[in-house]
Amino acid sequence: MTKSLFSVVVYSLLLFFSLSSCTSLMSKMYGINQIEGVNEVKIDQFYSSIDFKDIQTEKFVIDSLAFQSFREHENDSIKKDLSQPIQIHYFENLDLASFHANCYAKGSMKNLDWNYQQRFDSFIPRSAVKDLTEYPRFTKLHEVIDEVDLSSEKEIVIVIFWTRMLEDISKDAINIALANISEFNKEDEVRLILINSDSFFSKI
Repeated sequence: MTKSLFSVVVYSLLLFFSLSSCTSLMSKMYGINQIEGVNEVKIDQFYSSIDFKDIQTEKFVIDSLAFQSFREHENDSIKKDLSQPIQIHYFENLDLASFHANCYAKGSMKNLDWNYQQRFDSFIPRSAVKDLTEYPRFTKLHEVIDEVDLSSEKEIVIVIFWTRMLEDISKDAINIALANISEFNKEDEVRLILINSDSFFSKI
C-alpha cells in the first residue's frame, strides 16, 4: 500500500496512530475489527442481522482491484471520498444526487451520527458534499462490477460500500438508509445495492 493511500485511510478512520501498530485493545476501543480477506459466512451473518423490509436489495463482494478502479480520480479530494471504508451513494436517473461517507459523519469511531445536520430528515437525503458534478455516475459502478445491471424500473438506486473492519458503523449506515426509505414510504421506488470491500481493507 502506498504512503498516500495509507494516509487517506488513517484520516478516514479519524485515528491518531498508525493502523499497522494498533493493539487488539486499541482496535476494540475504536470499533475496528481485524479481518483477513473475504469471509462469506461472516458477511452472510452480517446481512442476516439486518431487516431489509422487503426492499429490493442486491449484494456484491468487490475485490481489491475493482475497488482501486472505482476510487481512482484526478481530483484528490474526490479520490479521498471514494476511498472511505463506508460510503452511501444516492443515484437518480444514473446521476449522483447525494453522497455520504464516514468522514462526513460526526461522533466517535464507535458511534457516528449519520444524521449530522439532519441530512437524513428528507428523501433523497441532503448530500454531505454540495458539488457532485465530478463524482462518478452509476455507470462507473457498472464498469467495475459487470453484474450491476444498468437497466432498472427504479429511478433511484442507493449504493452502500461497507466493510467488516468497521462492522458496527457499517450496520448503522445501512440502517439509517433503510429507516429513511421507510419513513418516506419509498420501499417500492428504490433499489439498494450493498458492496462489501473487505478484500481491499483487509490488506491494510
